[in-house]
Amino acid sequence: MYLDANQIIKKKITFYSNKSNNTNLLDIAYGIDKNFFLGCAVSISSILIFNPNLNFSFHIFTNYLSCDFEKNLKLLSQQYKTNITLYLVDDLSLSKLPTTKNWTIATYFRFIIADYFYQKIDKILYIDADIICIGSLEELFTLPFEENIAYVVT
Repeated sequence: MYLDANQIIKKKITFYSNKSNNTNLLDIAYGIDKNFFLGCAVSISSILIFNPNLNFSFHIFTNYLSCDFEKNLKLLSQQYKTNITLYLVDDLSLSKLPTTKNWTIATYFRFIIADYFYQKIDKILYIDADIICIGSLEELFTLPFEENIAYVVT
């Protein structure tokens, strides 16, 4: 089954910052359901707190959107002057795929992310929403991808 990410995304909400220097930017993506709204916000906050001099653009793919989560992301974007984009995913076509208690439909958002950004940007960092940052991500800006299609951590 092939799903076109451009057709599965039913709404896109972008919060822009006033940063003009997007030449040295790291795109970071999350694929979450409503159970990970808080974790995602904490993860983004930790990245921004520990990397105040770096430029990021955050992409959050979700199948549900609450007013509170949207409001908090807008505030986070303004406070740290960073780009955050929400992608509301129509998960009906994904509902036939296998899931478990721990592996929800949101697991498949990773494939949507890869498909959506393919040929749009050179690289993107996918992070699970239960990850916090306690150091610099500067090294990730310069990882060479000549013969590598991915860097992964277990």
